Amino acid sequence: MEIEVKSQDELVTLLKRTIEREVLPSTSKDKSRYVSFEDYIGLIRYSLSFEPYISVAKRCSMNGCYVLQSKQTNRFYVGYTNHGGHAPKWEIMPVTSDEILNSECMESFYENHAQKIHWAIDPEQSYEI
Repeated sequence: MEIEVKSQDELVTLLKRTIEREVLPSTSKDKSRYVSFEDYIGLIRYSLSFEPYISVAKRCSMNGCYVLQSKQTNRFYVGYTNHGGHAPKWEIMPVTSDEILNSECMESFYENHAQKIHWAIDPEQSYEI
């Protein structure tokens, strides 16, 4: 499911009304993980369709700037599909509301083909998405 977020106010309202159902251990907060295709497409995809996120997407050579949300835990993620010379792998990394609201931080996740997300992969991560 994809939902378009059209303004900063709408994004702030979304983040404020969302309560994470399961808090991640501190050792998992700065790590990304692989997920199955089914898990990836099962996440709610929020398209941040307003500035500065439109410009972030352009600078990162993306069609749009997105945030993903779990229906089970309400946790937010940044993520992408890694096509790097192998079968696709779906990578996600948990993000906080403050990180989502910081367009420079969001750009740092997605620049260079989401290198920051990829370099933070920990194959041992197995928490509920």
